[in-house]
Amino acid sequence: MVEQVQQEGAVDSILEAQDLKKYYKVRSGFTDRLTNKEKLWVKAVDGVSFSLGRNETLGLVGESGSGKTTLGRTVLMLQRPTDGKVLFDGKDITKLKGEELRRIRKNMQIVFQNPMSSLDPRQRLKDIVLEPLRAFKESRSDSEIKSLLRAALKSVGLPEDSTMRFPHEFSGGQRQRIAIARALILNPSFIVLDEPTSALDSSIQTQILNLLRRIQEERKLSYLFISHNVNVVKYMAERMAVMYGGKIVEIGRVRDVLETPLHPYTLALISSVPQPDPDRKIASEDELKGEVPSAVRIPSGCRFHPRCPYAEEVCSTTEPELLEVRSGHWSACHFADSFQNRAIRPKIMEESPKQ
Repeated sequence: MVEQVQQEGAVDSILEAQDLKKYYKVRSGFTDRLTNKEKLWVKAVDGVSFSLGRNETLGLVGESGSGKTTLGRTVLMLQRPTDGKVLFDGKDITKLKGEELRRIRKNMQIVFQNPMSSLDPRQRLKDIVLEPLRAFKESRSDSEIKSLLRAALKSVGLPEDSTMRFPHEFSGGQRQRIAIARALILNPSFIVLDEPTSALDSSIQTQILNLLRRIQEERKLSYLFISHNVNVVKYMAERMAVMYGGKIVEIGRVRDVLETPLHPYTLALISSVPQPDPDRKIASEDELKGEVPSAVRIPSGCRFHPRCPYAEEVCSTTEPELLEVRSGHWSACHFADSFQNRAIRPKIMEESPKQ
């Protein structure tokens, strides 16, 4: 099944995750250790497989607590996986350590959600952007460094005369441009974008999204774009994966997933997107209710069944596999076939951020 999911992506994959897991042990108190109480684990990522093609954007959506950020950090080896593999350019990087891993990491970068917390407030712009060169001990002349800095600032639309300013002297959108420039300075081929616009105003969001698309086209980058905003993912990505309870429950081309979702959780996410139509009502069976299940005590069977209005007995006893229901469109639902006949064409497919 893992191999099939990977073949669903682009033929020339830059990144592949194979049955990736990331568990955290729940700290136990002194009393628990004395009584030999059962050890508990937070299963933040629990058996995720996907592939990412070169110059492709894969959108990753889901509620808070679904495991999106943990997955992004794990594929970068910022957090070591508990099990599974991450292949970058065909090489298993989960087995690499030290200098070998550092060499690979030059091609893998991340842009975090909140630029104010990811930028050192005591550093000036030029030091922030050039920090990766120092971290990887890149030996370059002063003229080369100045040229790289100018090119990085120009690519994100920041003026050259701002190099001596501190982060607090910039607006939120400008700070995110600094974070993007820092990620680009080593000329990577793959970037994880962890909700890069969620902390910005709507008008600034559009500017940053357009900037990211232009940079991707110019530099032939691959993006893993993490977001809770379905509209943004629709605008940025060619394919999208829907994550719930540490697992991918649906993956496919963006238009296929949004027009004809094959999982009730995906349908609920789409239905909950606000629309500028006061007469529009969400069907009661499509309304998303309840909370994401605890990653410590995961429900049996399908993880979504306690919140699913279509759940039947098999859903509470047997966990569904992620299977290809239609060409290039995968779903982890026992009744995915019946969802093929429930085609929805919400206005979300007609609206895009203005370019």
